[in-house]
Amino acid sequence: MKNYNFVRILAVLFIFCSLKSVMYAQVIKNTLDADGNRLIVCESDNVKSFTDKIGTYVNLSYFNNMYVLQFSFNALNPISVKEGGRVLIKTNNGQVLNFNIANSDEDKIGSLEFIGSMPISTYRISPYIVLTKDDIIKISSGVSRLRMEMSNSELTEGYFDKVFKSDKIGEKVLKDYRAISKALKETKSFEDGF
Repeated sequence: MKNYNFVRILAVLFIFCSLKSVMYAQVIKNTLDADGNRLIVCESDNVKSFTDKIGTYVNLSYFNNMYVLQFSFNALNPISVKEGGRVLIKTNNGQVLNFNIANSDEDKIGSLEFIGSMPISTYRISPYIVLTKDDIIKISSGVSRLRMEMSNSELTEGYFDKVFKSDKIGEKVLKDYRAISKALKETKSFEDGF
C-alpha cells in the first residue's frame, strides 16, 4: 500500500512539473546596457526526437526591438550554416514561412564529452532567424516541419529536414514570447518609470 501511494505521488508530481514547463518559459538573461539596448534571452528547449541524428534546441530572444528565433544543433560530425541560407517552417495549418539565416556558424573542431568512460566528439552551431510579431503568431499556431540549409556528413541533401509528430517549436515560441512580453514591462534601469 505504501508503494502504491508513493507511485501516485510521483505521478502527480511528474504531471505537475510537466504542466508547469508547458505554461511557463524561463528568462535567463534580462539586461539593459549603457546604450539603452534591451536583451532578453529565454532558455533553450529540446525539440528533437530520440532517434534524431542531429540534436535540435530552440529559444526566442529579444534584442533592441527585434525578436530572434535561435536554433542550436548538436551533431557527431562537423556542421555548418551560411548567412543567408534558407529556412522553411511549415505551420500546422499548412502555411509555409520563408526565412534567411542571419548568421554564419560552423564547428569543425568540436568538443570532447564523455559518456561513461567513452569519449565522444560533438559539434555545435547556433544559427538564428529574425521574426516579426506576425511571424511569432503564425509559428505559435504550431510547427509541423522545419527545413534549413546546412552542411553535415549526415545530411546527404545539403539541408536539415525535420517533420514533427507533435508541435514543439510553436509551443516553445509562444511560451518565450509571453515571458519576453512580461519581462519588457519590468523596469531595468535607474531612469525607467521616473
